[in-house]
Amino acid sequence: MTNKAITFEDGKLKYLNLAAPKLQPKNVIISNKCLGVNYNDYNAIQGSDFIKINKHNILGFEGSGVIESVDKGCTKGYKVGDRVCYISFPGGAFMSKKSVPETNIFPLPRFASFEVGATLLKSLMAYTLLGKVFSIKKNATIILTGASGGVGSFFCQIAKKAGLNVIGLTRFDDKISYIKSNGAVEAFNYNSYNVVEAINHITNGAKADFFFDCLGADVQNFAFDVLKDRGFFISFGNITGMPQKINLQTQYAKSITVSSVSLNNFINTYENLTSSSLAIFKSIQFKILKPRITSYSFNDGSKAFLDLKNGSKVGQKILFYEEL
Repeated sequence: MTNKAITFEDGKLKYLNLAAPKLQPKNVIISNKCLGVNYNDYNAIQGSDFIKINKHNILGFEGSGVIESVDKGCTKGYKVGDRVCYISFPGGAFMSKKSVPETNIFPLPRFASFEVGATLLKSLMAYTLLGKVFSIKKNATIILTGASGGVGSFFCQIAKKAGLNVIGLTRFDDKISYIKSNGAVEAFNYNSYNVVEAINHITNGAKADFFFDCLGADVQNFAFDVLKDRGFFISFGNITGMPQKINLQTQYAKSITVSSVSLNNFINTYENLTSSSLAIFKSIQFKILKPRITSYSFNDGSKAFLDLKNGSKVGQKILFYEEL
């Protein structure tokens, strides 16, 4: 059977027909149903040196589907017919069928759709940022860029439940109401305001405790200025490019702690994956987390990536879906 895959070349998507995957040791073969699209995919297409993709340039870092076969060396109890979701490093999920290590898989609960399962990577990132990077006390003030996106939407919901005050930044005026309805105490377009003055006004001069950033270059001129002394700046992406300069003088003067987060350094064991995923799906079951999903046909990848680039959708907004 043909294994249809999405890859890229010279900055453009390509569709390939590959041989069916071979079952690797301690792997299962998954017939994919939904495939989450992330900025890592877009950055890979654009040739980022920071995104390590597989040798065939096949995109996709998360997915969900049904197990078709299980290697005899597997020990985690998965069986043919199980509904599962998974993460895929480095890439390679965007295929009809995928061989996945059993340690990258989590059982998809009955109450969760395949669409929801394919947002696992984004929810894991939000959960990790708020629960595993630094200890964040209740009522802390947090600035978040990309607040209307896949990770940002989960982040705002988790933070609200934890009693944290999120100020969401966006480059789109029409996203402000969504960000606030999703749990942020305030939101504004960082291109339309003097960000330092706006944050001072919102916080009554106290500034922010934490700055979580997925943009990079767009915030390099003001990020440290809106943090209080001994504040924390955490980078988890570079959507608008790597910063060309960092105001180290301000960092030193205010004793700001700078950190970067790569998810695979936190979700690096099967136990970490299962404990974090269980917490996420319990939150979804009890409607603490509510995924916002836009679906695209597997064959309509170009439209999905165009919407990702233009930011024309909110939430878990770029999701391939097809009954493959």
